Amino acid sequence: MSLGARAARPCAIAALVAACAGAPDAAHQLTGRAEATSRVDRNDVAFGDDVTLTVEVRSDPALDVELPQPSAFDGFRTVDQRTLRDDGSHPRVERRWYRLRAERAGSLTLPALSVRYRAASRAAGARAREAEGAADDASALPLDGGESTGDRGEEHDREPEVWTTIATAPIAVEVRSLLPPDVAEPPAIRDIKPLQRIERPRPWLWLAVAVALVTVLAGALALFVRRRRAAPAEPAPAIPAHQIALAALERLAALDLRDDEALRRFYFALSEIVRGYVEGRFGLNATDLTTEEIVASLDRLPLPAAGADALGAFLGEADRVKFAAYRPRREDAASMLERARRFVEDTRPVAAPLHVENGAREAA
Repeated sequence: MSLGARAARPCAIAALVAACAGAPDAAHQLTGRAEATSRVDRNDVAFGDDVTLTVEVRSDPALDVELPQPSAFDGFRTVDQRTLRDDGSHPRVERRWYRLRAERAGSLTLPALSVRYRAASRAAGARAREAEGAADDASALPLDGGESTGDRGEEHDREPEVWTTIATAPIAVEVRSLLPPDVAEPPAIRDIKPLQRIERPRPWLWLAVAVALVTVLAGALALFVRRRRAAPAEPAPAIPAHQIALAALERLAALDLRDDEALRRFYFALSEIVRGYVEGRFGLNATDLTTEEIVASLDRLPLPAAGADALGAFLGEADRVKFAAYRPRREDAASMLERARRFVEDTRPVAAPLHVENGAREAA
């Protein structure tokens, strides 16, 4: 046996062992294909509770991928949705979150969602392969005619682009009713009672009714005149939105963030406070809009560029904890609270005081 054959035997054996054991990244390369999964954060909720549906697609970065765009989910109302995409990983990872609110009790099913993928650019790939072999094939090209590289590229341009469709599995969700356990259905509306014969009252009853009516009218007239003469009370001044927000942030800072669930509730409350402040301060319906819709509307608000960027970054980081299952540290929560307080103070009306008034604390 030659020296080269002896040296090649250990390499072949090592490659065979690695193939049998399975390289760690081989299962995740997904060359030329994609895979999709879906999950919910909980399968047992009460009527009116929220469920987070996550659709995750792992794919070859060389593919075009279309995530599902469902218009509605039977038995649920879509409250919020967001998409995150990591183009730097291999395989590429895309996630879409749907925040759904249960609006019907019973055993409901979130349907299978379809994902499509195809080669990103077949014609561009063909032209790139032709360019790589152009130097080697230059001497073989006919000098007096024949098919050119440009003609072959146009032929590749005319090739049909075929989509491949994959689907996630349906998910069952149990929605509990808020009715008592012994009540299967809401009580039916009672029918109207039958007509009753009305006895004609005696004359002295008519007189008594007339006297009572006159007495009531006289009392009402006297009360009306007294109120007209009295000075009208001034309405209580409205509490500014920044004072309400600062008071709520102060109460939120006193919470005990002892576990991950407490941190998650903290981020939900912090996001609602900032959205409520933007709605009260600038008139944007931020509590009902998604983060993407709020960011798209910031150019219409009287906000400096730094304030708009700070708000968009703040809401994006809060969404990572709310919908992307990101687990922050307590130090991160304290930093987010300080960013929210600084945003409110930097965007408050110029004439408003910096401190939180006692009246704002009581109202909040």
